[in-house]
Amino acid sequence: GMDVTLPRRRKKGLCRWILRGAKRVFTISAYTATHLENLGVPKDRIAFVYPCPAITPVFYRDTDENLHFRTAKHILLTVGRLVKRKGHEDVIRALPDLLKEFPDLMYGIIGEGEERDAIAKTINELELNHRVYLLGNLDNEKTAWWYQHCSICIMTPKDLSGDVEGFGIVYLEANSFGKPVIATRSGGVPDAVIDGTTGILVPPGDTHSITGAIRTLLH
Repeated sequence: GMDVTLPRRRKKGLCRWILRGAKRVFTISAYTATHLENLGVPKDRIAFVYPCPAITPVFYRDTDENLHFRTAKHILLTVGRLVKRKGHEDVIRALPDLLKEFPDLMYGIIGEGEERDAIAKTINELELNHRVYLLGNLDNEKTAWWYQHCSICIMTPKDLSGDVEGFGIVYLEANSFGKPVIATRSGGVPDAVIDGTTGILVPPGDTHSITGAIRTLLH
């Protein structure tokens, strides 16, 4: 992850020295592999091991705890830290147009982070308080409930000065529940999402494309 994509200056030399001396280096995506090569690791020493989903249907337990959400016909879900590069606000800004066509649409966001106040402000400005819910950090069982009941799992990260999504394990988690995903062509995400098969890939930061992908899947 960020140990190789954004190494701190004082650690970069040490990181390069360790990696160059390693007999084998395992990485999670083609994107992170390019960073290993830039740090001097020969291609023949690099191997891919895709991460296994941490939350799968084995954690699912039915409950009436979220009964008022359960009655929603269309539920979008994002699972991820509330940081700028995850693209939460790009999804939120797509909702006003979508609500004209899908008036029962709602959006649940699982996670916490430094952008919570900024995201909440955007929700208020767009008058989406009863459509977008910041759910905070949830345990595996409660997160599994949301994966089970959502229509689409969406996370639309973007590259912010080298701070990039290295893979995107949440897409695999959603797929394990049989749910389609919407993601962006950013960093290692294309290794996690097979465009047109397990989900839809859109350009980073493109609200129009995000809107179109959501509309396509809801139809």
